[in-house]
Amino acid sequence: LGLPRAKIDELVRTQSFVAKMEIVRENEREINEMIDDDQKRYTPVNEHVARNINHDVMHWIRVLRRPQTVAVADVTDICSLIYENGDTFLSQLVHEQALTLLVALIPYHMHDADCAFTLELLQCLKVICDQTRGHDKIGLHYIVQDATAIQGIVDLFDVNDAQVSLLIIKLLSAICWHSPQGFEQVIDALEAYTENTDEECIWTPIVRMLKPMIADISNAVHAQYKDESRSSNVLDDDYDEDEDELTRMTHDEG
Repeated sequence: LGLPRAKIDELVRTQSFVAKMEIVRENEREINEMIDDDQKRYTPVNEHVARNINHDVMHWIRVLRRPQTVAVADVTDICSLIYENGDTFLSQLVHEQALTLLVALIPYHMHDADCAFTLELLQCLKVICDQTRGHDKIGLHYIVQDATAIQGIVDLFDVNDAQVSLLIIKLLSAICWHSPQGFEQVIDALEAYTENTDEECIWTPIVRMLKPMIADISNAVHAQYKDESRSSNVLDDDYDEDEDELTRMTHDEG
């Protein structure tokens, strides 16, 4: 897209896979114009081969079984493969306990100064949650059936980062909305988190992270209201002046 190299590196380093895909979709026409005909014939699989992304499920299981060495790029690649190959790839991963292994990564990165790993992991869980098989929300089913997933997601409130908390809230909302069993598990997980962290109630971690966002929205609305009121007052003053002038002219003519 003609961006400076530093900006490209920043986007690649900081944006999640889903965010990158959205950038690609938004700029699809410009990107296609820059791609050579030979490159246009690449399938997603060929593209992955060119980037050395391994499609072997057991390769990723072996990677995930060494949690200390799993990098952000590994989670991004797994997310990419699930996103592009759907339930076929996901079901094989889940059969080999990949979902449990992904959740097991959480304690290793919960207190990182940089939240990049945690954000990418949550994006990956969101991509899993969004997977369907026909009308069946198979990804959501996998998360609800996993004994550790929902509690692991809730425990990430410890990260105390607005972006992380927003992704947690989105995930928990989807789980509660689409699955009665998932709703019960979310409440249980929030209760366990509250007990372990001495929070006042199960809603405290959610409300605590939403309050700054609500305050920002409130301040923005208040500022807009003040601007509109100021503009309205100016119009009222102009109207009053016009009305006075009309009255004077009418009196003079009389």
